[in-house]
Amino acid sequence: MDRFKMKYKYKQADSYVTFIPTSEEFNLIGTIKGRMIVAFDSNYLKYGFKETKNFRGDIYFMYLIDSPSKLENLTNAYKLYYMAKYKGSLFHAGISTYPEVVIFATTYNKPEIEGFRNLSRGEWVKEVDASEVEIIPIKEEIDLSKYLPQEDK
Repeated sequence: MDRFKMKYKYKQADSYVTFIPTSEEFNLIGTIKGRMIVAFDSNYLKYGFKETKNFRGDIYFMYLIDSPSKLENLTNAYKLYYMAKYKGSLFHAGISTYPEVVIFATTYNKPEIEGFRNLSRGEWVKEVDASEVEIIPIKEEIDLSKYLPQEDK
């Protein structure tokens, strides 16, 4: 596997949801109006997506999750993040440019493992090669009903 392909071995840490009518997985976006998903295909208009434009005038299609009936079209909502097991300890991991992995230790005390640098108070980081760690994807289920407007709960 070449280095370019390896860079995309891991899915971006983010929130996701599956839109049932098309079985497509979307990024779940949080906005001031609530949670939503965005498509760039006008065929999604038939599923209740609304056409809108960004500040540059580009058209996209938004599905604002603002009512219980909209939840019926969604499944498998989750937040994805990564942990890394490094030298016997478990750390939060940021995977931005595979094969490098940034591991985070959230503690006010300097980690006992050498090579961590202090990022800010209580946050220590160390860059390691992916071959030095066991990368563990963590999926936390998201209850989308928590994000509905109060009057719709």
